Amino acid sequence: MFAHCNSRCSADTARSRGCAALIVAVLCLAAGVAIAQTTQPIADPASADAQPAQPVRPLHLPPPDVACVNRGNVRISYAVADNSAPPTRAEVWYTLDHGRTWHKVPHAVLRKNDINFEVPKDGLYGFFVILENEGGASSPPPQPGTGPQQWLNVDQTAPLVQILQVRPDPQFALNRELTIRWNINDANLGDRPVTIHYRTQQTKAYRRLVENLPPTGSHSWTVPDHLSGRLDLRISAIDEAGNTGTTDCDWLRLVANGVVDARPRHARSMTAGRIDNVPGAPTHQTETRIRPAELRKRPRPQENITWDDFEPLPAELRKHHSDTKSNADTNKSQGAADDARNRYDLGTWHRLRGEHAVAVARFREALELDPDLIPARNDLAALLYLRGDYETAKREYQRILEQDPRHLSALKGLAVVEAKLRNFHSASESLEKILMFAPDDAEAWLHLGDTRLFMGDRAGAREAWTQAEALETASEEIKERARRRLTIYRADGLDLAPAR
Repeated sequence: MFAHCNSRCSADTARSRGCAALIVAVLCLAAGVAIAQTTQPIADPASADAQPAQPVRPLHLPPPDVACVNRGNVRISYAVADNSAPPTRAEVWYTLDHGRTWHKVPHAVLRKNDINFEVPKDGLYGFFVILENEGGASSPPPQPGTGPQQWLNVDQTAPLVQILQVRPDPQFALNRELTIRWNINDANLGDRPVTIHYRTQQTKAYRRLVENLPPTGSHSWTVPDHLSGRLDLRISAIDEAGNTGTTDCDWLRLVANGVVDARPRHARSMTAGRIDNVPGAPTHQTETRIRPAELRKRPRPQENITWDDFEPLPAELRKHHSDTKSNADTNKSQGAADDARNRYDLGTWHRLRGEHAVAVARFREALELDPDLIPARNDLAALLYLRGDYETAKREYQRILEQDPRHLSALKGLAVVEAKLRNFHSASESLEKILMFAPDDAEAWLHLGDTRLFMGDRAGAREAWTQAEALETASEEIKERARRRLTIYRADGLDLAPAR
């Protein structure tokens, strides 16, 4: 787990010259485990024998076992010789071109046993640490050609996974053989990073088909006889930093004599991968609605949107209306509109299973086909919020309101996003619009009181909470939360966050 760099002198030799051996360990804070370590002699700032860093050859190559992490927050642990005064200041320098140029980390925090800082982007970093106490600095800043004391590869980007082809054998009806081809792109892949999973109507959950496959290759699978109907494939790849990329193939159907592409014809060019059908099998399976039976039998579930660290706003936004019909242009192709709805239904199918990344991709495909499909845009905005992409979610909600200014779900979603961004005036405006159209919305009154509190309007906050408590349509939970707020804020001198 540790990568050791050769030192120019040992710790004992350094002490005999009045130097302190600095032990540098780079750790990933999220993982909390040491991933690299080196012992590099650095002069004691208090010693008269302190020597500047000596330039060496202009290009330095890292050792073959450089640690690779997927976090930009780095901690360098240090230790100095017993006869050294503790450091009072630290500088961290980094190079991204093997020592040709050096840059100072702008905000390095010195603590008792380590230095904490953020790296600006992904890349192969060389680090150079300078400690300082009352006796001076351990070294001048590194110059072009100075060798790094430590190396670390920072990679926060997931591998790009592509499904190139799904090809049934010409004799599929007899041998049930299916060949899957893929390609993975990433700067830090191991030799065998790929895993394939599958899911069918019979299995429900994904099952591992095969693992430890190369980044580019193919796999032949004999599909069990008892599997039929919908077939989903998932190819995932994990890089050396621990990032995982996935791509799903969710448009395959197992029929009596082959495998067919169930995507609408217009959408086939929008998704990577293709299927070569067996002779005699239909080239396209018509599906006017790709909608699982469970979606037809029950209403779409309410979407939970948490406000987590945003006290005192409520913990959930329960109502998630997606029943507004899209207003398609009169000249829009009905086929494109149907294809868009199919994409939206597929996205909903994935959303219900918690597969948000796939659902986002399907919703965006639907909106490329039909930009006026408001339910798809509304659900896309909600998922973007849940993934922490608040600015994009805000833009999607605003696009809905440009089409339908009275869309209550979009207004409420926009209020949540604005509050998360701490734009309380904008959040308050959205909530007030909701109450213009739906004055009996007790939850909107409760939220409005919370935003007014953050704006400094305590009287207005109490007024809104009183309305929420008084409404006959309010649930007991809403009424109780309003009462707690009123109890806590009844005295003007008390300034505590209201209880949920």
